[in-house]
Amino acid sequence: MKHYIGNINSVFDCNQLLSEIKTVHVEAHHGHMNLPIDNPFYNESIRQNLNLKNAGYNDHVVEYYHYYSYKHFDIKYRNLFGEFVGATPLACWISEIRPGRCTPWHWDINPDEEEHSKLGELVRYFCFLSPPGVGHVFMTEEDCYYNEVQGSVYQYSNIRAWHAGTNVGLIPKYLLTFNGYKN
Repeated sequence: MKHYIGNINSVFDCNQLLSEIKTVHVEAHHGHMNLPIDNPFYNESIRQNLNLKNAGYNDHVVEYYHYYSYKHFDIKYRNLFGEFVGATPLACWISEIRPGRCTPWHWDINPDEEEHSKLGELVRYFCFLSPPGVGHVFMTEEDCYYNEVQGSVYQYSNIRAWHAGTNVGLIPKYLLTFNGYKN
């Protein structure tokens, strides 16, 4: 069920943030990160990657780029976002999906979830950084988002919410994800 929080453009300029990351080169990702076998989410990571392979997805179709607040853009955006949603930041990144690419149905594994959960209630949000674009689609569990207003912020129903995104448009699509905790 969609849980709209508000629009972040009242706090910072999405276009300014996008202009920062467009100056940075990052490598493409094609699935889940490789986790050590002793990580509690190792088996889930393998299962989700096998789901993609068995469904016929390949590295040409599954492709996304991640920009991190501590490395590729000013950390002030992460902190301002945390203030906006009333949560202490743990992680913040921007996902780019280029035309003709997708991230199939999955939930984001946080290898540090057990440790993070000791800090407080874990929460997760997403924000449409791009202006609305033809073919830019994002889905969470039972909801589909299309032509969302730039800067719109929603809360995931839970930190392990299944989701997917695709870009069947003509320009890159950008989505900001924020993980944090509330006391």
